[in-house]
Amino acid sequence: MNRQRRPHPDCQAFVETVDELRQRRRNELIRPQRSSSDGREVPKTFTYTQFREVYSSYPALRSGKLKKPPSRDIVMAIADYLECDLAERNRLLISAHHYPIQPYRSGETLATFVRVAREIMQFVPLPAYIINRDWDVLDVNEHLLALAGITRTEYEAIPVEMRNVIQMIFDPRSPVYPLLYLDHEQWRRFAQRNIYGFKVQNAYCEREPWYIERVARWRELPYFSELWENTPIDAYTASTSDAAPPFYRSTIRSATGQIINFRSLFITLSDELYPQVVAWMPVDHASRAAMIDLGIPIPPGWMPGENGAEAGG
Repeated sequence: MNRQRRPHPDCQAFVETVDELRQRRRNELIRPQRSSSDGREVPKTFTYTQFREVYSSYPALRSGKLKKPPSRDIVMAIADYLECDLAERNRLLISAHHYPIQPYRSGETLATFVRVAREIMQFVPLPAYIINRDWDVLDVNEHLLALAGITRTEYEAIPVEMRNVIQMIFDPRSPVYPLLYLDHEQWRRFAQRNIYGFKVQNAYCEREPWYIERVARWRELPYFSELWENTPIDAYTASTSDAAPPFYRSTIRSATGQIINFRSLFITLSDELYPQVVAWMPVDHASRAAMIDLGIPIPPGWMPGENGAEAGG
């Protein structure tokens, strides 16, 4: 009689976590079948046999023949199959000895990081703002206010629920909407690129309550649902003219009517992705001159052609 072999000690926690989550998904099958993000039915049974099609080495891992848990990429694929939320995904990662994904920060924990981010934002000689994982705007610097033509008091009067990057792009009531909407095609590219960025940076948060709430709220805005559905993170390519050098250039109209072309710079705190400082760097001489006219102290040497080379992406 063959004695069933046990997983290697380094793999035991991972195997137990996988089996627990797989059984949890099987139990949920008594409820209506989950649907994929594109609306198609997902024909999953979460059986051991089906799971082996996702991770063919699982029998060897489970029997102790493999002595190391799978790579981070494989763990992520397993989490996708098991339809894990962020907490479950992090349990899988930790049990396989990988770093977890940064959770959504709030309260005093977020406030501590924001204090540091604010120091960086105020130091940057460019229009800049701070965002959290949900792309809520947590603060802006005086240079961005000058570009938008609003005072600090006027900014603070903006309803909190409107202080969100995606919200301000799509909401015609937003005070910056007229500055972003030069023409529909330009606005559409800008909006779609921001949707893509939001989806990519929150690729593993689709089942988180905050993510679901934000997307539901944005769906009430004009054109949002159309662009959201037509911007898949695995297929979207920036095939428009702004994909050529200077790469990913965006355009805004300042409060004084000047056209400013810029590239977004993303500044993170050490290895933490959020909160994040986003700054707008001019990409041509006319845009730099327009910012300087607004009192923004653009540093010398930050322009294409000044040092004999075009700015890269």
